[in-house]
Amino acid sequence: MEVPRLKSIRESKGWSQQTLADKIGTHKTLVSRWETGKSSISLSHRQKLCDVLGVTLQELGSVPEEVKESREYTGSDERLLRHAAEALKNPHLIQYLKWKYHNMPILERCGQVYPVAVFPAQGEQMKDLESVLVGRLDKTINNDQDKNLGDPQFREMVKRLGRFLENRVTYTMKELLTEEYKVDMTCGIGTYFECLDTCDSLEWELLSKHHYLTHSDERAFRQFETRLPLRSALHAKVVDPVRSGLHRSVAISISTLVAFNDEGTLRLWLKRRSAKVAVHANLFHVIPSFMFQPGTEYYDKEFSITHNIYREYLEEIFNRPEPEKGDWRYFYDDPTLLFLQRLLNIGEAELYLSGVAVNLLNLRPEICTVLLIRSPEWHQYHRQATKREDRFWFNEEWLHVVLNAGDNPGNLITPIAYRETDEEWMQAAPLQAHQIVPPGVGSFWLGIDVLRKVKLLL
Repeated sequence: MEVPRLKSIRESKGWSQQTLADKIGTHKTLVSRWETGKSSISLSHRQKLCDVLGVTLQELGSVPEEVKESREYTGSDERLLRHAAEALKNPHLIQYLKWKYHNMPILERCGQVYPVAVFPAQGEQMKDLESVLVGRLDKTINNDQDKNLGDPQFREMVKRLGRFLENRVTYTMKELLTEEYKVDMTCGIGTYFECLDTCDSLEWELLSKHHYLTHSDERAFRQFETRLPLRSALHAKVVDPVRSGLHRSVAISISTLVAFNDEGTLRLWLKRRSAKVAVHANLFHVIPSFMFQPGTEYYDKEFSITHNIYREYLEEIFNRPEPEKGDWRYFYDDPTLLFLQRLLNIGEAELYLSGVAVNLLNLRPEICTVLLIRSPEWHQYHRQATKREDRFWFNEEWLHVVLNAGDNPGNLITPIAYRETDEEWMQAAPLQAHQIVPPGVGSFWLGIDVLRKVKLLL
């Protein structure tokens, strides 16, 4: 959405794009993208722009047309979202998924059942992140996608609410191959909107209708399924949609559980997603967590888990923006990344593959990894750095709050000291099913299992 008045209002004040970016706490590149219409402005940034420029949304020209045309629906949309957010507090819904996917390794810890199936990486595969990707990337258009198995209703609703949506290319799962000591995935390409319509629509269907499920028995479950036409149609065509990407655009996500040395104490990050994101708003997740997707047209070269972790490490933890165009290695000379790579090269930090978690709500996989930083220098430096670009600075996908009263708000982080037992973790962290994104809790517990295997005294 282009904002033609933004540039003229900025220039009338004699401000450069950098000046405006500094005043609202973002980057010059993003301001440029707003002014040229290459990026939409989030609701929070619209308000900040109005505040610093001294104009209204109408004067700025930044009220999206789709929002103007559907204000009468906004209230009901928000009520629907609030209702859906309560779904994972419904114990019958979790039991339904356990019944439906009883042959899957559903995650359970301390009596808590989670709506996610986990496939751990083991042995040597833990040390080889790229080993989960097998075969060549299939770049042919997904012609087997069945439009009857998708529904744009959810995408249209979040668009009406002003959530930022960008229809970028994504890497997709064609087939998940699970063996006793190895987990593999063959991959193709798709788009984010196709994923929303064919995968996240499945989740929305479940969550928006959870109130119809009031008992946990087979009769209640089968009756509930009559209200799930999308999921029923998918299962009728695909024998194992947990492992198969047939008839959908099954976008892959990646998450990295960061464990770091804070003056001799090992701490982990869990952070709450902001209300601006399209899916799983306000729930906790490990950080960074992101869509597995190329940032440029070099799909083959960017088809790498490590490459994507590096890019999102910079973007989500240090708020580095993606450029409008450029080489696929554009961030490889960033001093912050070079610092991390130096630690990895000398054994003061390690990256591990912990496994794959499949969200049973939307039947999408998340490749789960762990970044263990043994050197106390890393956290010390980034917490106290004098230059803003060297300090922790989470992007707007994450809510800037802390979990415990004893945490330092200036760090904008949620560090939780490492615990030895599952019971202690359940007490210390937001790990109830309704608090944390399903693949996020899968990534967390898979990561804890890895840390128990490799953690040494700091």
